[in-house]
Amino acid sequence: MQISVFLEEPVLNCLFLDGEATHMTKEQMFLDKIKCALAEVDDPQIVETLLEATAEIMTAVDILSQLFLLSLIMLVDQLDNPHVNVRMSASRLIQRSCIFHLKGGLELILVKAVHVRNEVYDYLSMSLLSRPEMVKEFAEAVLGVEMEEVVRRMIPAVLPKLVVSQRDNDQAIITLYELAKCLKTDMVQLIVNWLPKVLAFALHRADGRDLHSALQFYHEHTGSDNQEIFAAALPALLDELISVDNKVQLTKVPQMIKEVAKILTGSEDLPGFLRNHFVGLLNSIDRKMLHTEDILLQKQAMKRIEMLINMMGSHLSTYLPKLMVLLMHAVDKESLQSEGLSVLQFFIKQLTKVAPSSTKHVISQIFAALIPFLEKAKESSLHLNKIVEILQELVFENRVILKQHIREFPPLPGIPALAEVNKVIEEARGVTTLKDQLRDVVDGLDHENLNVRYMVSCELSKLLKHRREDVTAVVTGEADSDLDVLSSLITSLLRGCAEESRTAVGQRLKLVCADCLGSLGAVDPAKVKGFSSQRFKIACSDDDLIFELIHKHLARSFRAAPDTIIQDSAALAIQELLKIAGCEPSLDENVAASISQTLKDKKKGSMRF
Repeated sequence: MQISVFLEEPVLNCLFLDGEATHMTKEQMFLDKIKCALAEVDDPQIVETLLEATAEIMTAVDILSQLFLLSLIMLVDQLDNPHVNVRMSASRLIQRSCIFHLKGGLELILVKAVHVRNEVYDYLSMSLLSRPEMVKEFAEAVLGVEMEEVVRRMIPAVLPKLVVSQRDNDQAIITLYELAKCLKTDMVQLIVNWLPKVLAFALHRADGRDLHSALQFYHEHTGSDNQEIFAAALPALLDELISVDNKVQLTKVPQMIKEVAKILTGSEDLPGFLRNHFVGLLNSIDRKMLHTEDILLQKQAMKRIEMLINMMGSHLSTYLPKLMVLLMHAVDKESLQSEGLSVLQFFIKQLTKVAPSSTKHVISQIFAALIPFLEKAKESSLHLNKIVEILQELVFENRVILKQHIREFPPLPGIPALAEVNKVIEEARGVTTLKDQLRDVVDGLDHENLNVRYMVSCELSKLLKHRREDVTAVVTGEADSDLDVLSSLITSLLRGCAEESRTAVGQRLKLVCADCLGSLGAVDPAKVKGFSSQRFKIACSDDDLIFELIHKHLARSFRAAPDTIIQDSAALAIQELLKIAGCEPSLDENVAASISQTLKDKKKGSMRF
């Protein structure tokens, strides 16, 4: 008979009466019987039998259940048993039971089941001084690493709780010193290194006394006041706060940051306080969550991006290039489209509300990203309603901007859901001749964004085939105005054929431009006005060269970057060129005040950050 049979409800009801007063469930009461037996017996063979029963319970329950955790700790508790066979059995059973649930074994469970990891690490940390052999055996026999490595892994999970709880727990202080000893470092240096995580943990706690306790602890050991402590940890602290994986805690993050802002600046102005940190936070979300293989993390990333958009306030327009790259990535990724479209819609609403004039910088790019979805699926699109809502938001709320930039927009698919949107677009477009349409194409082919250029080139291809005879008349015409349009169009198409092809869209653009040149036919070179190539002069000053590189190349690449790697590379290049030109960053007053406080030397030399 398998031991798991005893976990079935009818059997448990026979073993334990309902009237028994206890805080434990009947499953836990059964496991407690095994625990008591382990404490009473000395015979190693009986102990091994009891451990086998414990392991059977581990395999019979889910890894997220309390019974799994309690069984695991019971096996860990035997890793320093005086009998070598018992120790070997305990480590073997831990590995076998964990691999039964996940092929990655205990290491993977400690990653996926956060509460299991935290409880096991808490148990090990509190046993460091009294039972170091158990911790060493856990490290070497179970995980196959050095004890120092296990302690290093434990630190992020246990150290914040120890610092917060030390006011009422002398054992916590002892454990902190023991952790530092295992890592061959000083206790004060250890807690300073993990300051951001400790502060984030304390801020997330409902009890305000926890934060006060942590700040008092750091003040006692470093001599620093609250303002200096927060200033020293600020960038990493903000990153820690938005990285929380609890939905309820995430909703409280803006209020927590307000608390930090009030301590550092005396103000609760979130947009102003975070102005110099938004890019870093977006980069962190992109790197740690959005570009991982974990779909759940990717979806969590979108929630955090939405939260940051909401906190940007009037500064939202400053971060348009970075936000558009991240949102377009999400919209293009099938598994993230629903979340991406929702956040994109929220972004558009916020932009229209706080910086309506900035909509002109993104409206064409959004059109270019959404039209392919409409063309592929028409009425059956999974996200049709959301896409229509986004287009309505863009068109209905930005009619003036739409009219100014209408030449960049191709016709939307003629489906009933878009009838009102198409009506507004046609009114803004007005009556246009073929030459007007070709001029619009020339402007569109010179747009910074690659997707917009590709979208315009596809519409040109359709136009050339649909109005072949009219186009031929333009090609063979004698009027100067015709020649101007034709020359500009050919120049733009040739530039498109020379497009870099590191992306699939870039390759498609080259092919479509070549196809459009073929549709134009053989144009008499004598009738086409030539355009001189604008080359930069070789002999120039450093400032002229820097201006040329930034203005005509890097800034354009930054604004139109298809991914964060290119965008960050362009931003770094611009930053380095500005340094060469002697441009110094102008610090935000709040940040400058924080930094000056952080760098202030104390008379007694007690500041350790």
